[in-house]
Amino acid sequence: ATAVAILISTLTAVIWYVLAMLCLIVLRRKEPALFRPYKVPAYPALPVFVAILSGIAGCLYVWSNVQVILPTTALYVGAGIWYVAWARKNVLPVAPEEVAARIAEGLARQQSPSVEKEIAAAATMSSVISRATGPVLMPSDPLYSRQVQTMFERVAGPLLLAGILSLIWMILRARGILSGSFSEATEVACVIVLWALLFVLVSAVGLMSARNHGR
Repeated sequence: ATAVAILISTLTAVIWYVLAMLCLIVLRRKEPALFRPYKVPAYPALPVFVAILSGIAGCLYVWSNVQVILPTTALYVGAGIWYVAWARKNVLPVAPEEVAARIAEGLARQQSPSVEKEIAAAATMSSVISRATGPVLMPSDPLYSRQVQTMFERVAGPLLLAGILSLIWMILRARGILSGSFSEATEVACVIVLWALLFVLVSAVGLMSARNHGR
C-alpha cells in the first residue's frame, strides 16, 4: 500500500506540473497586464517545454506502473465530484495571491508617472559610449544584461525544441521503432552534449532574469 501511495503521489506531481504550465499560459492570455513579481524567462518556449516533458514523463510512468491508473483516476473523479458538490460554492473565488497581485497592479499604475521619470533619469546615466555608428552599451549597464538575456532566450527556443525531439527520438530508439545511423556511443554523446548545453543555457537565462528583475 505504501509503495502504491508513493507511486500515486509521484504521478500526481507530474500531472500538476503540466497543469501549472497550462495555467501560466492561460493566465498570460487572460490577464496580460497583471502585476507579476517575477516573469518567467524564455516564455512561452520554457513553459511549453516543461509541460511536454512532464507529459512524456507521466506517460512513461503510467506505462511502467499500470497499477496506479485506477486509484489515481478514482482520486481525481472523487475530487471533481467534491468540487462540484461543495467546494465550488464554499471555496474563495479569488486566491489571496491574486488579490495581492491586483493591489500591487493598482499601486503600480498610480505610481507610473514617477516610475517613468525614474526610468528616464536612469537611462541618461547609463554607461554608454558614443561612436560614429551609434551608442555602445557597456556590461555595467542594466540594459546590456537585458539584451544578452533576450538573445539567450531566442536561442533557448530552438534548443528546447531540439531537446524534446531528442527525447522522443531516444524513446523510439529504445523501443526499436527507429534504427540508428551512427554508433550507440556517438548517439549517447550527442544527446549528452545537447542536454548539457540546454541545462547551461536555461540556467543562465534564469539567473539573468532573476538579476535583471532585482535591478
